Amino acid sequence: MGKDLLLEIGTEELPPLYILPALEQLKVNAKKIFNENRLKFQDCKTFGTPRRIGIFLFDLSEKQDDKVLEVIGPPKIVAYDSSNNPTNVAFKFAKEHQVNISDLKIKKIPKGEYVYIIKTQRGYKTEKILPELLKQLISSFSWKKSMRWEGNFRFARPIRWILALYGNNVIKFSIADVTSGNKSYGHKMIKTKPIVIKDISKFEGILEKNYVILDYESRKKLLLNQIFKIANKVKGIPLINQKLVEEVTNTVEYPTVLLGKFSNEYLSFPKEVLIDVMENNQKYFPVVDKEDKLLPYFLFVKDGLSKYNDIVREGNERVIKARFEDIKFFFNEDRKTTLESKVDKLKSVVFQEELGSIYDKIQRLMTLCEKVQSLFKLDDLNKIKRAIYLCKADLVTEMVREFPTLQGVIGREYALLDNELKEVADAIYEHYLPRFVQDDLPKTPTGIVLSILDKIDTIVGCFSIGLVPTGSEDPYGLRRDTLGIINVILRNNLSISLKKIIDNSFDTYSNKLKVNKEKVLFDILEFFKSRVESILLEKNIRYDIVNAILSVDFDNFYVTFIKAEKLNNLSRKDNFNKSITAFSRVINILPKNFKFKGLREDLLKEEVEKDLFDVVKNNEEKFLHFINQNEFDKAFDIISGFSPYIDKFFDKVLVMDKNEEIRNNRLSLLEYIKSIFTKIADFSKIVIS
Repeated sequence: MGKDLLLEIGTEELPPLYILPALEQLKVNAKKIFNENRLKFQDCKTFGTPRRIGIFLFDLSEKQDDKVLEVIGPPKIVAYDSSNNPTNVAFKFAKEHQVNISDLKIKKIPKGEYVYIIKTQRGYKTEKILPELLKQLISSFSWKKSMRWEGNFRFARPIRWILALYGNNVIKFSIADVTSGNKSYGHKMIKTKPIVIKDISKFEGILEKNYVILDYESRKKLLLNQIFKIANKVKGIPLINQKLVEEVTNTVEYPTVLLGKFSNEYLSFPKEVLIDVMENNQKYFPVVDKEDKLLPYFLFVKDGLSKYNDIVREGNERVIKARFEDIKFFFNEDRKTTLESKVDKLKSVVFQEELGSIYDKIQRLMTLCEKVQSLFKLDDLNKIKRAIYLCKADLVTEMVREFPTLQGVIGREYALLDNELKEVADAIYEHYLPRFVQDDLPKTPTGIVLSILDKIDTIVGCFSIGLVPTGSEDPYGLRRDTLGIINVILRNNLSISLKKIIDNSFDTYSNKLKVNKEKVLFDILEFFKSRVESILLEKNIRYDIVNAILSVDFDNFYVTFIKAEKLNNLSRKDNFNKSITAFSRVINILPKNFKFKGLREDLLKEEVEKDLFDVVKNNEEKFLHFINQNEFDKAFDIISGFSPYIDKFFDKVLVMDKNEEIRNNRLSLLEYIKSIFTKIADFSKIVIS
């Protein structure tokens, strides 16, 4: 029977976004450390607030498990003489490990026969080793940024107290000049005196009575319940941003939600601007009505009891009024001129030193949209060109300078106020999408094309001057842009050639790029390829099928993903492995550098090779029809019908005939068949189970 363990690390205020990752680390590291030290426990539970992180280990065993060791000794040849009697070497080994000479055993290992013993290492009592284990656990955190004191000890913020109990006993140790004990603390503004903890099972209840809710989920639930209840009083619906919920929940130990109000006059400004200020600057929750219109209210969270609420509310209302007055000023300044009139200022905004200004980027996009008009089947270039011309203009507005996250949003709103077409205005916003994982994707035809072209221009330019992402470094967000392009193409079923778009984009840089075009094109395609591979694997496509398809071609993402899903489904059928075996025989026998010599029917001497040629030739047109229709399952069924003919061919025909002409003709037949197979995949890369 074990005892419960409680470790609480009290700190100065932790950054709210550090807490959940720290709790995950704490759980993982605790399991690792205690398992490595042969200490069993039933379950564990972490907790964390801005001032503390900790863990419970329930039913932790009172003693380490014993460890059975196999100790290898000297070689048998020196431990025993020719009569198999133990030598002094054997006696010395037995004495060293405190065993009888009769306990020695012989074992054959790669180096030969050796003497060994089986030894049991008795486990220590848990209380004896806990001080070192807990110090190790506290030192095991990895922080985004940390502080250092007391030598080289690092932690996110200075440690102020440590509570360490095993059962009813205090586990004494010191770390970072803090000695552990049995004392904790309640809410810093309400209960400032230390609290002696005598019973681990009552710890959470005692802290809650002292206005600290230890559990993150409990704190979050309490916060959200208050938010919805108060919003309902003004017939509103709170806008719940999950990242903000996490941040605010981990900013307080005892959440109290209050309602603030602002003047209706500010509702005349773009809704997204007001929401951005409330959420990102002030950490408030905006309130909307049933029609999603913004109401003149906001919800905010204070830490502690419902005391001095009116004073706190008035303070927050003054702050939001000041911020909204800034918006009013910036908006009025921006609206003195049209969005179009601001474009010329982009000539002085540097995109990248070697690649020119933002204005240069716009000119490249103008040229690029003309070059790829047929690829995207664009009947009218007027909308896309207008959207391109205006898409970066809001970068020089006062509003975006003050609130950079609103780029695109402000451009859309100002374009609508200037009576631009709605699709053009929407495209100004949408061309930045997606901005992060799980973000929205562009929906309008103009926004879809502009989103792809803008990202391609950035990728081509950066790769051409050597700004390729390495490790965690990706200052221009090329990984994000690459995934964005892939997702936009897949969501909209765009059957387009990536290679042609990149090729045309490179040409728009004119003489700016002094690099090998083919090398840049290859590097970019490989960069895309690695992202496509990751996405396919995440979709549970077999890794060998992914390799087989990407080895052939992936220029058209839409087609690549259809092919992968259909081939993955086909792999579950009974005849799949048999067909793959036949296909692989064709591919594997061909010399690597073999060049098609031209196939002559008159040199097909054997009936089986004539039959093979006939069945392939007669079905080629139908096969290609299915390929062009992306019906890869039907195309596979056709070539699966070649399998018995391929098997007979290899059974009856010597491919490497002594006659060079016949040999080359047979290899050319196989090369011809391979050229058909590889319109789907390189089947030699598929692993046969």
